Amino acid sequence: MQTDLNIIEFWSPSCAYCKLMTPIFDDAAQGFIKEAAFSKIRTDLLPEAVSTYGIKVLPTIIALKGDTELGRVTGQAPASAVT
Repeated sequence: MQTDLNIIEFWSPSCAYCKLMTPIFDDAAQGFIKEAAFSKIRTDLLPEAVSTYGIKVLPTIIALKGDTELGRVTGQAPASAVT
């Protein structure tokens, strides 16, 4: 699949809200598999990505089109914010 739209979830295994958001993110990834590329970044393993994207709150989900940020959702959010 070739797409310019990327949805990235920044998470940590010690984050309670991350555990709540994971199934929502995974459902969205399945529902929009043809429209966007979905990926996850574990912040404790890739601290340079935290710095690059200015992550302050976990979880954070960022939508990117190419190099342009289209939006982000931080903290615990309803499914409608992701889908």
